[in-house]
Amino acid sequence: MENMNLAQALPDLVKGLPAAFVTLVIGLIAAGIAYRQYRIARAKFKLDLFEKRHAVFLETWAFISKFFDPNWFDGRDIMVFRQHVANARFSFGPEIARFVEVVEKKALTRGDAYIAVRKASTEDERIAATKIFNGTTEWAQTEARAITGRFAPYLDLSKWR
Repeated sequence: MENMNLAQALPDLVKGLPAAFVTLVIGLIAAGIAYRQYRIARAKFKLDLFEKRHAVFLETWAFISKFFDPNWFDGRDIMVFRQHVANARFSFGPEIARFVEVVEKKALTRGDAYIAVRKASTEDERIAATKIFNGTTEWAQTEARAITGRFAPYLDLSKWR
């Protein structure tokens, strides 16, 4: 009797197979589309993050390069630098955020020394301020050589493939 019920139910099962197959195919197509959209969104996120990080890198490098001008100090440049690198602490790890703060502090130190050289009332004061001023230039020379390596882990696209 059970075989007879199965035999009677089999035609009904066969009738439902095309609809199930179509549903399965549509589901697979939808899953494929969703996966492609996920990959595109992920790639766009990585590109946007790279662009933000690269902008901070370029701004920092350009700002450090200003230290090579023996007469450079402009407080407005520091304010502009702050604005351009404000998102560094969110886009990078803590070491880059600290580095950007060090760059800013060195610029402020340079500015204080620049003013002290011009306002020095004695030769000793002028020499001491000049030494500090020149020290910021030496620091900038060292950092200009190392900056690419410092930012490289965050700008390396090979791990994003």
